[in-house]
Amino acid sequence: MESYKCCLCFTRKFLWSEAQPPADVRAAFDAHSEGGTQMTADQFRRFLAEAQGDAAVADVERVMEQALELRHRQLFHRKHFKPVFTLDDFHHYLFSEELNPPLRSQVHQDMTAPLSHYYIYTGHNSYLTGNQLSSDCSDVPIIKALQNGVRVIELDMWPNATKDNIDILHGRTLTSPVELIKCLRSIKEYAFSASPYPVIITLEDHLTPDLQAKVAEMVIETFGDMLYYPDSESPKEFLSPEALKKRIIISTKPPKEYLEAKNVKENDGDTKKVQESNEAWGMEVPDLQTELECSDKGHGRSLWLMHGFYKANGGCGYVKKPDFLLSTGSDNEVFDPKAILPVKKTLKVKVYMGDGWRMDFKKTHFDPYSPPDFYTREHAFEASPYPVIITLEDHLTPNLQAKVAKMLTKTFGNILYTPTLESLEIKEKEHEGQKVDEEAWSEEVSDHEAITNDHELNEHYQEEDPEEGNGKPPIKYKRLIAIAAKKMQGDLTEALKIDPHKVTRLSLSELALEKAASSHGTELIRFTQRNLLRIFPKGTRVTSSNYKPLLGWMHGAQMVALNMQGYGKPLWLVHGMFKANGGCGYVKKPDILLNDDPDQLFDPKATLPLLKTLKVRIYTGDGWRFDFHKSHFDTFSPPDFYARVGIAGVPVDTSTTMKQTKIINDCWMPVWDEEFEFELRVPELALLRIEVFEHDVSDQDDFAGQTCLPVWELRTGIRSVSLCDHKGRPLKSRRRTKNTAAAMTAGVAHLATAKLRRATFMASTPPPSQGRVYPSGGLLELIRSGVVRAIPPKDAAAALRTEGFRLLDVRPAWEHEKARVGGSLHVPFFVADTDPTPVTLLKKWVHFGYIGLWTGQHLTTINEQFLPQVEELVPDKEDKLLVACGEGLR
Repeated sequence: MESYKCCLCFTRKFLWSEAQPPADVRAAFDAHSEGGTQMTADQFRRFLAEAQGDAAVADVERVMEQALELRHRQLFHRKHFKPVFTLDDFHHYLFSEELNPPLRSQVHQDMTAPLSHYYIYTGHNSYLTGNQLSSDCSDVPIIKALQNGVRVIELDMWPNATKDNIDILHGRTLTSPVELIKCLRSIKEYAFSASPYPVIITLEDHLTPDLQAKVAEMVIETFGDMLYYPDSESPKEFLSPEALKKRIIISTKPPKEYLEAKNVKENDGDTKKVQESNEAWGMEVPDLQTELECSDKGHGRSLWLMHGFYKANGGCGYVKKPDFLLSTGSDNEVFDPKAILPVKKTLKVKVYMGDGWRMDFKKTHFDPYSPPDFYTREHAFEASPYPVIITLEDHLTPNLQAKVAKMLTKTFGNILYTPTLESLEIKEKEHEGQKVDEEAWSEEVSDHEAITNDHELNEHYQEEDPEEGNGKPPIKYKRLIAIAAKKMQGDLTEALKIDPHKVTRLSLSELALEKAASSHGTELIRFTQRNLLRIFPKGTRVTSSNYKPLLGWMHGAQMVALNMQGYGKPLWLVHGMFKANGGCGYVKKPDILLNDDPDQLFDPKATLPLLKTLKVRIYTGDGWRFDFHKSHFDTFSPPDFYARVGIAGVPVDTSTTMKQTKIINDCWMPVWDEEFEFELRVPELALLRIEVFEHDVSDQDDFAGQTCLPVWELRTGIRSVSLCDHKGRPLKSRRRTKNTAAAMTAGVAHLATAKLRRATFMASTPPPSQGRVYPSGGLLELIRSGVVRAIPPKDAAAALRTEGFRLLDVRPAWEHEKARVGGSLHVPFFVADTDPTPVTLLKKWVHFGYIGLWTGQHLTTINEQFLPQVEELVPDKEDKLLVACGEGLR
């Protein structure tokens, strides 16, 4: 029995007891025990084979012994007796997630196919403890991820403050770093704690060659024989998870120097194009993307030049051409713009100050965290007339480097020192034949770049300048790269071309994937049949939120990377997906995504035929009373639970609205016993979603648990399923032997049903009036009989209209006056306490300071005349009354 305080002096009491076996459980027991009171091992074996589909269970007697030990907390020895099940033992077995889970706990898929044939449990920025901008970097989230079965860990490598070691941090943010070696040692210790299959480390590389060589030493020294070395620089096919068991795999882009030597010819042409572009704007390289956008919108630098030119001559629209364009020389020669001409004039421009931006732009337009930093040269020589040297640590793309050049030229003008022509020629000869390194960009955008330019398919960082190191190619580092990543060059069609001679890894942001899926869906699927595709969150997800993973999965992406330190429905789906195949972190892609017949490539948007029907019956639930305080959901009564069920999968299978059970009021162990049906076109990619909430009349419903289960792996029959909290962590009660947080069961229909447990409850009520015939057995039996029953507020109006009920308002008079219901009867169950004794006066004083001052409530006492007053208003004892109490007519 549980008691809930109400208004200091009134206590509501609720009884709860163990749930009784549902009708389906009783029927199964009777059928397989042949009408007896006990089920033998042979009969139980027949039940497992026929009803549960578990014909492969070898030692049935041992399973029965484990169930009896869990229930009765004592050891049973096979020598002394043969185990048998009573109905209650059988019922408890079905509700044990340890013995009767909804999914197989062993790896059972073929693990000998190439890595590209599997979905891989992938984390994003695995070292972050919180948000993407200011949280700490640590090895703790890496350890947690590995313990939960994550198989792909991402590390962003940057030089430390003294440039002599490697830190792991989110670049260009306020995140505090953690040393690389600490992360590597933690990976080694926990890599195979949850699964023996390979761990892939994706390195985001922003290092000099010297530091890359240091990384190679750390990796080799830390992992030793665990490290996998590729047989060749360009493997034609990935190895299988089985062949790579207990191995660590490194994946990143090859070092810059290696690529330079390999692609020097290709980049000569690119360099020439850049030089031609430089001639048009001095030292500036135009931002191609900006130019294209500006052209589409009807503005840009070309138009700026036009506007400036026609400001001449009073802005009249006519500007006289200069004389040298109107005259000819003695030999009829004309002006040559390419000729070397003598200096005619010197223009000096001094930049003093600027103002007005605060009126034209929002305060966060330039910088969300501080006022803008406008460039100036005013204070350079205030303390000394000698030269000021600005050292630039460069992490920019060529487009942004060009913008820096323009800023410098524009800001400093003639006080900017530039090399002489002779020194430039020497420098050019030193670098003759070298290329502009297209592969120098890592696979993700910076947060700022993502915020300002996230619409581009090609979003990348630049690595450190290799000239900061010794210039020697880090051969060892290159040798460690088992899965080479490539940058998306050109358009998406070019990037998704399949090279029959080698396999690779490509990364796309979630926005790039959305665009690619709409225009290159079949190319994505064909690409992922041989190569790896990694999807990462857009840069604007600074709170470590996540995107929906299903779009990547249905297009074959193996590495759908999510922020594991976050939470929410996308992460619930990922947790559900990787419960498949024994939770080993590798899930074989369905055959529809591996079929390479050009005429039969899978199209997620196509209209597909109905393939299977999933039937889910939700029975009952239990365990919340172990996880939460009795007043966690409702201060004055047990919770009002309801469950929701739905499907997440391809668009035609995804449930737009989840189906909901009825609300069971005031009960810690609700019994729903409701069945739901779902038609599935692609069950191979469908996830069953189950969520439980506590209904709240006056506020948002409280979350009580959730789980996601892969439909293609659900075991038929009655099954127990534990729920998890909003972060995906199993609720504590899953460790209790009596039951789990939610025992989800699959009925004899095709897939899964939910089984939760039930409790009987009653509220304390005044004794019934004399003369009325009530069922024997007291108030509990009165409620069970249905003579007294609870009606949800949403059904009250219908009951008054159609079932002949009369509304009896039992609130105190001052509450009744605040919200009176027309046509209702009013008899207060509580009235103001007017007793003038000192004890009552003391109670009034305490009540006023504790409650009355804030709520306006009076000190109350039970109305001794309640029953006579009700009988006076309702003389016919057969009248049906709907009793409403509480300020909001609860």
